[in-house]
Amino acid sequence: MRKVFIGLCAGVALTVSAVAEDPVEARQKLFKSFKNEMGAIKEIVVAGAVDKQVELNQHAQTLAKLSNDQWSKIDMHFAKGTDKGETDALPAIWEDFETFRAASEKEKTAIANFVAVTQQPDAGEWKKGFGQLGSACKGCHEKFRKD
Repeated sequence: MRKVFIGLCAGVALTVSAVAEDPVEARQKLFKSFKNEMGAIKEIVVAGAVDKQVELNQHAQTLAKLSNDQWSKIDMHFAKGTDKGETDALPAIWEDFETFRAASEKEKTAIANFVAVTQQPDAGEWKKGFGQLGSACKGCHEKFRKD
């Protein structure tokens, strides 16, 4: 009985901490991870290191997971009022949320396309896919992020 009680308390504590996560901190943490993955990807793509295809694909898949984690919670991570404090998010996000949402969809599509490209040992295709991914990221940054 005591083990069940301790297990229930641990479950409640985890649930409360997950619910209590600050949306600004959550999105910033994910974007920092995006940046790290993009850096690792860029290094391999620029080098044309076909011998690192497996590693590149793993980074691309991690990026896809991070993207899904971020954008599946877009309403929570970018809720009204989360433009305050230490954030590089521009007011345009909340002023034109549907365009912001559309930009997130373009990014998800570009990542999915890049994941597919990294399954081939073709450095030229990697560069093309990475360029498309970079354009999707840049399109959002230009309108919705302080740089």
